[in-house]
Amino acid sequence: MSKFKASIIILTKNPERGFPNLLDSLLKQNCSGGREVIVIDSGSDNEVEALVKPRGMRYIQIDPGDFSHGDTRNKGVQIADGHYIVFLTQDALPADNYWLQNLIEPMERDPKIVGVFSRQIPKEDTHPMEKYFLTNMYGENSKVNAKNGQTDLGFDDVFFSNVSSAIRRDVALAFPFNSSLVMSEDQDWSKRTISAGWKTAYAPDSIVIHSHQNSIIQVFKRNFDSGASLHHTFKKMPGGLSKQCKYFWGLIVYLLKKNEIQYLPVALVYETVKALGFALGWYERFLPAKFKVFFGFHREYWLKAANRR
Repeated sequence: MSKFKASIIILTKNPERGFPNLLDSLLKQNCSGGREVIVIDSGSDNEVEALVKPRGMRYIQIDPGDFSHGDTRNKGVQIADGHYIVFLTQDALPADNYWLQNLIEPMERDPKIVGVFSRQIPKEDTHPMEKYFLTNMYGENSKVNAKNGQTDLGFDDVFFSNVSSAIRRDVALAFPFNSSLVMSEDQDWSKRTISAGWKTAYAPDSIVIHSHQNSIIQVFKRNFDSGASLHHTFKKMPGGLSKQCKYFWGLIVYLLKKNEIQYLPVALVYETVKALGFALGWYERFLPAKFKVFFGFHREYWLKAANRR
């Protein structure tokens, strides 16, 4: 029997100055049944433990070399005492005190739903390309993903995000995250559970403030890792030329409406770099190991992969 309704797991490494606000927001959440907060830190330079323990939260430290997006989350699931496992990244801030309640509610309503993820809205100072991406990916309408006769589930059929998500603990134990992936462990998990007959859901009334302010180089590297991960989960590359053209046209319209036409040249470079990074990642199996170490955002992962060869 679970001690708590929810165990909130946060993976940290050198969180930003707003991290204390995130921790305080978790203590204010309106959710009956109790909750615990578990922070798993992988070698922060700053005093994460000093922020976590005085707030009555559990602090666990692991060696940076032992971190992986899938395996570290699996470890969190194993030590948690909650009926629901809630994952939240260190840079995502709940927008209100009902984030947790609204995130769990779809699973309370439908026993076939085993995972739910939140809506993400950008920070005010985020550049418009990232704002459009989040607006496009995380809309105002709820959605339930289920296997409806498809022979092969694609990216859009199973999209899920561990930036802010909740999963039934018994299902998380039965379907652990794939620890061999550099990232996108959430998409892989969602596809496997839906393929097994379960459902996942998007809860737009559970909102977190989250966005990245990446440089062009970081955009390339992140998309390289994304492409490499998704290749192991899906048979076909997500998107395609027509979808990318439609997306870019939508971005142009968005910039015009926001009166930010000066970003058009930057947007062209930005989206080209994203597509190039993703494509190279998708075909990373054909690249020399040293190229992957250079191209990848998670350098430690690619170094380990190179040493295993």
